[in-house]
Amino acid sequence: TMLRFCIANGWKEHSTAKQLKTTAAWRKASGCDAMRKAAAEGLSFVDMPKILETLVTVSVIANHRKSLRGDLLSLLEAGSLRVEAFFKAMTNPEYFVMNLYILEHQSFHADRASHQTGVLVRNALLIDAEQMTWAMVSMRMFWRVKPCLPLADLYYPEFVGTALVVNAQWILYQGWKLVRHFLSEELQSRIVIVGPSDSAEAVQRIAKLADLPTC
Repeated sequence: TMLRFCIANGWKEHSTAKQLKTTAAWRKASGCDAMRKAAAEGLSFVDMPKILETLVTVSVIANHRKSLRGDLLSLLEAGSLRVEAFFKAMTNPEYFVMNLYILEHQSFHADRASHQTGVLVRNALLIDAEQMTWAMVSMRMFWRVKPCLPLADLYYPEFVGTALVVNAQWILYQGWKLVRHFLSEELQSRIVIVGPSDSAEAVQRIAKLADLPTC
């Protein structure tokens, strides 16, 4: 974990120490230390709060396998989201807490993999944006996800290795214009969005086809 902060701050002692101090205070106030402890004790992805409710509204596979770089690979079929069911499944505060659990779960497993391999392991996310609708980029959706957007930059440095969005339609680009300003330039640079014609080639640059679902 310390290595992630050092890298994110360019190995500058003052800024690294400042972010570590801020993060420690935030973790204590938010309850994330207890979430991390639960992950270390074996809390599974599906047993985290509101995950099962979410999985009946959208197709997600966490820690499916590894990316070509050795990062933990997770998959999201964004176009499968049943928007009304998603909003009925939880409140916005519950959604925020669920995302804290996800960040703690994923960061714990990335840290463990880093320790085992001797190489810094991050998270890779492959998102299929085919069949996205306006309801998925609505202001209602924006207000739900907005509090989560700065978390990786503020408290989980070097959490994201890459995020590849494939089969992007015009709708997706409009949503990206809205949320990108809440992410650092560095994190934005790690998010790649490609249209249908370039998607197959882009996917093969981050994962082996044999490591991806066939259905």
